Amino acid sequence: MVSTTLEQLTASVLQTEEDMRFANQLARTAGERVQASASSMQSSASVLDDLNLYMQRLDQVFDELGSQSMRIGAIVGSIQDISRQTNLLALNAAIEAARAGSHGRGFAVVADEVRNLSRQAAESSAQIRQIATGLEQSAEHARQGLQQLSGSTRLGLEKAQVALHSMGELQSGAVARVEVVERIMGRLAGLHELALQAKRMVA
Repeated sequence: MVSTTLEQLTASVLQTEEDMRFANQLARTAGERVQASASSMQSSASVLDDLNLYMQRLDQVFDELGSQSMRIGAIVGSIQDISRQTNLLALNAAIEAARAGSHGRGFAVVADEVRNLSRQAAESSAQIRQIATGLEQSAEHARQGLQQLSGSTRLGLEKAQVALHSMGELQSGAVARVEVVERIMGRLAGLHELALQAKRMVA
């Protein structure tokens, strides 16, 4: 009777040990998967962080481009002012040449050329101003787009950090479960040994 009970106890302990080994393997596998997911998420977070820094640098570049375009506009404004003044001087010179009659013909030709150059300078300046304004607007649109993208990237980075924290907790839980299972397996091994000793004593 005692021998049968001990045999049943030994068999039960052996089965429980087997179940615990299986549970231990499951816990280890879960821990490894959590670790792999955490590593992958860490890599993604690192890429997002690098992208965010790159976009900040691009934002600075577009700010500088906008500033340069504004400076070009100011320079073009000065050139247009000079062109207008030169045109007035050429007009005055032409009037004076006309008053001088035949003696002022050569001067009139020069005044006419100066007026033509002044007009060409004004036209070129207007084109440059249009280009500078277009660059400034493009830089501003690009900067706004980058700011939106940067905001989305920061949000993604924050979510990745939250997920990483959760993964860390899951990993800690998996490690703790493995440790608990291993302690139980150790106790079961001790019970198994005691059952074997008792069985030998009864036999």
